[in-house]
Formats: sequence, C-alpha cells, structure tokens
Amino acid sequence: MGETKQKPADFRVLFLSKKDNEYARRAEDFIRKTFTNPVIFEGSRHDKLPDEVLNWKGDLMISFISSWIYPQSLLDSASVAAINFHPGSPEYPGTGCTNFAVYEGAKEYGITCHCMNASVDSGNIIQVKRFPVKEEDILCIALHNIAII
Repeated sequence: MGETKQKPADFRVLFLSKKDNEYARRAEDFIRKTFTNPVIFEGSRHDKLPDEVLNWKGDLMISFISSWIYPQSLLDSASVAAINFHPGSPEYPGTGCTNFAVYEGAKEYGITCHCMNASVDSGNIIQVKRFPVKEEDILCIALHNIAII
C-alpha cells in the first residue's frame, strides 16, 4: 500500500510579515486562500514574537518582508521548510536593501526567496526574480522615503 501524501493546502503554515505593508497584505490574502487555517502574525521591528508563534509546530514557515531574526528552535519546527521572501536581490541582504541599491545606482534589482538558517541571510537560495531599475523607480523610492520621515 502506498503512502498518502499530504496536500499542500493541508500544510500547517506559519506566516510572519511586516505590519501595515501593502505587499505583505497581498501575500497574506494568498496564504489565507491557499492554506487551511494558517497561523498569521504581522508586526514591526520591535514587536516580540508571541508564544503562539514561538511554540508553533507545523510544516511550512514563511517570513515575508519581515525584520525578525528567528531562533533556531522555531526554524526547526517547520518539518518541510522555513523560507524567507527578501525584498532585494542577493547583492543587497538585510534591512535597508532598497536604499543601498538606490545609493549605489543599481541598474538591476530583485526579490529573493531563500531557506532560513539561524545565521541571517545564509540559507540556500530557492529563486531570485530580477528586474531592471528605471529612473522613475528611483524617484518613487525617494518620494516614499521622504513621506516616511
């Protein structure tokens, strides 16, 4: 008799994202439509992860535009994978990646999906999507940063 495979929709998913971010909201909508009963937490840089997150056990942990550094014990709680969607190409790791790309005059930028390890930005890269940076993109980024200040 063959082993019954779990359907992706039935994966126990933990989704962590940046609070008040349009793209994180879109990703959260996708997660809610794709997976049954995901655990979702959004927050900002200085928010502590709640016990529900720190004690989570499941299949797939997804970090999306998040600035938390996760303990190895949480990463190990994902039986299939713990992955991060980083809003920058591998040449621009960490926070402030977009600003550094603009400062350096990057002609190309991207988003990186990678496995997470306890050591930040050290996991194997799953995929990188790259796109050209146009003059109007730089202006939009600058105006956005000014609006934040």
